[in-house]
Amino acid sequence: MLISNHGWGWVVMIQPFFISNQLTPTIMDTKIIARNLGHFTGTEEYHKHLYPGKSPILLTDGCSYIRDELQAYWLFDAILIYQAHKALRDVNFQIWELKHLRLDLSWLLTCKEDTGKRSLIS
Repeated sequence: MLISNHGWGWVVMIQPFFISNQLTPTIMDTKIIARNLGHFTGTEEYHKHLYPGKSPILLTDGCSYIRDELQAYWLFDAILIYQAHKALRDVNFQIWELKHLRLDLSWLLTCKEDTGKRSLIS
Protein backbone atom coordinates (compact mmCIF):
# COMPACT_ATOMS: atom_id res chain seq x y z
CA MET A 1 0.00 0.00 0.00
CA LEU A 2 1.51 3.32 -0.99
CA ILE A 3 0.65 6.78 0.22
CA SER A 4 1.83 9.90 -1.51
CA ASN A 5 1.17 13.61 -1.06
CA HIS A 6 0.65 15.17 -4.49
CA GLY A 7 0.14 18.68 -3.15
CA TRP A 8 -3.66 18.41 -3.32
CA GLY A 9 -4.10 15.65 -0.75
CA TRP A 10 -2.87 12.28 0.33
CA VAL A 11 -3.26 9.48 -2.20
CA VAL A 12 -3.29 5.85 -1.12
CA MET A 13 -2.38 3.27 -3.76
CA ILE A 14 -2.48 -0.47 -3.31
CA GLN A 15 0.41 -2.68 -4.32
CA PRO A 16 -0.82 -6.26 -4.86
CA PHE A 17 2.48 -7.51 -3.41
CA PHE A 18 1.44 -6.32 0.04
CA ILE A 19 -2.03 -7.81 -0.09
CA SER A 20 -1.80 -11.56 0.01
CA ASN A 21 -3.33 -14.29 2.08
CA GLN A 22 -2.08 -12.31 5.10
CA LEU A 23 -5.31 -10.30 4.93
CA THR A 24 -7.83 -13.06 5.45
CA PRO A 25 -11.36 -11.79 5.88
CA THR A 26 -14.10 -14.26 6.59
CA ILE A 27 -16.43 -12.76 3.99
CA MET A 28 -14.49 -13.74 0.87
CA ASP A 29 -11.98 -16.36 -0.22
CA THR A 30 -8.45 -14.94 -0.42
CA LYS A 31 -8.08 -16.27 -3.97
CA ILE A 32 -11.05 -14.17 -5.04
CA ILE A 33 -9.59 -11.15 -3.27
CA ALA A 34 -6.19 -11.62 -4.95
CA ARG A 35 -7.84 -12.06 -8.35
CA ASN A 36 -9.97 -8.94 -7.87
CA LEU A 37 -6.99 -6.87 -6.71
CA GLY A 38 -5.09 -7.89 -9.85
CA HIS A 39 -7.52 -5.78 -11.86
CA PHE A 40 -6.47 -2.59 -10.09
CA THR A 41 -3.56 -0.88 -11.81
CA GLY A 42 -3.58 2.84 -11.33
CA THR A 43 -7.01 4.31 -10.67
CA GLU A 44 -9.92 5.80 -12.56
CA GLU A 45 -10.97 8.03 -9.68
CA TYR A 46 -9.97 8.89 -6.12
CA HIS A 47 -12.21 8.21 -3.13
CA LYS A 48 -12.01 10.27 0.06
CA HIS A 49 -11.55 8.50 3.35
CA LEU A 50 -12.65 10.68 6.25
CA TYR A 51 -12.00 10.46 9.95
CA PRO A 52 -13.37 13.04 12.42
CA GLY A 53 -10.88 15.82 13.13
CA LYS A 54 -8.36 14.67 10.50
CA SER A 55 -7.61 15.77 6.95
CA PRO A 56 -8.97 13.23 4.46
CA ILE A 57 -6.79 10.86 2.48
CA LEU A 58 -7.58 9.93 -1.10
CA LEU A 59 -7.88 6.25 -1.92
CA THR A 60 -7.34 4.63 -5.29
CA ASP A 61 -9.96 2.25 -6.68
CA GLY A 62 -8.03 -0.75 -5.24
CA CYS A 63 -7.88 0.73 -1.75
CA SER A 64 -11.54 1.69 -1.96
CA TYR A 65 -12.31 -1.95 -2.85
CA ILE A 66 -10.42 -3.17 0.23
CA ARG A 67 -12.11 -0.61 2.46
CA ASP A 68 -15.64 -1.16 1.18
CA GLU A 69 -15.84 -4.79 0.05
CA LEU A 70 -13.69 -6.22 2.84
CA GLN A 71 -15.06 -3.80 5.43
CA ALA A 72 -11.54 -2.61 6.33
CA TYR A 73 -12.46 0.93 7.30
CA TRP A 74 -10.40 0.43 10.45
CA LEU A 75 -7.23 -0.04 8.38
CA PHE A 76 -7.55 3.31 6.63
CA ASP A 77 -8.63 4.96 9.89
CA ALA A 78 -5.35 3.76 11.42
CA ILE A 79 -3.30 5.03 8.46
CA LEU A 80 -5.06 8.39 8.56
CA ILE A 81 -4.58 8.76 12.33
CA TYR A 82 -0.86 7.98 11.99
CA GLN A 83 -0.39 10.90 9.58
CA ALA A 84 -0.08 13.21 12.60
CA HIS A 85 2.85 11.16 13.99
CA LYS A 86 6.08 13.19 13.99
CA ALA A 87 7.94 10.42 12.10
CA LEU A 88 5.56 10.87 9.13
CA ARG A 89 5.19 14.66 9.12
CA ASP A 90 7.48 15.31 6.15
CA VAL A 91 7.16 11.93 4.43
CA ASN A 92 5.30 12.39 1.14
CA PHE A 93 5.65 8.78 -0.03
CA GLN A 94 4.70 5.97 2.34
CA ILE A 95 4.55 2.19 2.01
CA TRP A 96 2.18 0.54 4.47
CA GLU A 97 2.19 -3.20 5.13
CA LEU A 98 -0.17 -5.27 7.27
CA LYS A 99 1.41 -8.55 8.37
CA HIS A 100 -0.01 -11.46 10.30
CA LEU A 101 2.38 -12.54 13.05
CA ARG A 102 2.59 -16.31 12.90
CA LEU A 103 3.31 -16.77 16.61
CA ASP A 104 -0.16 -15.72 17.65
CA LEU A 105 -3.29 -14.11 16.28
CA SER A 106 -1.91 -10.56 16.23
CA TRP A 107 -1.21 -8.34 13.24
CA LEU A 108 1.46 -5.68 12.67
CA LEU A 109 0.90 -2.49 10.66
CA THR A 110 4.15 -0.86 9.53
CA CYS A 111 5.05 2.17 7.45
CA LYS A 112 8.25 2.75 5.50
CA GLU A 113 9.34 5.79 3.55
CA ASP A 114 10.51 3.64 0.65
CA THR A 115 11.35 0.06 -0.24
CA GLY A 116 14.40 -1.23 1.61
CA LYS A 117 14.28 1.46 4.30
CA ARG A 118 13.64 0.85 8.00
CA SER A 119 10.12 1.14 9.37
CA LEU A 120 9.02 4.57 10.55
CA ILE A 121 5.90 3.21 12.26
CA SER A 122 5.37 -0.29 13.63
